[in-house]
Amino acid sequence: MVDSAGALSIDQALTIEANGRLAGDGTVTTVGQIIDWSEIDLGSRGLNLTGGTLIDTRQIRDGRTIDNRLVNLAGSQFRTGRLWHVGNA
Repeated sequence: MVDSAGALSIDQALTIEANGRLAGDGTVTTVGQIIDWSEIDLGSRGLNLTGGTLIDTRQIRDGRTIDNRLVNLAGSQFRTGRLWHVGNA
C-alpha cells in the first residue's frame, strides 16, 4: 500500500507477484520495469506510476495516471470507467 503523504522510489525493478496487489493513492517511481503478475489497483484517488516500462500480465484497474510505457500482454485486462493519461516516459 502506498500512502498519499509520500512517495515510493525504487532504484531497481518492481515485481507484483502472483496473488499480490499494488494499491494506494501516492506515487511509485521506478528506474527499472514494473512487472505485474497479479493486480494494480490505481484507485479512485489515483495511485500514480512513473519510470520504467510497465508490463501488465494480469489486471490494471481504476485510477488516472501512468507515466510509463505500457505493454499490455494478451489476456491481461485494463479496466476503467475514467479518463486515463498514459505517458511514454
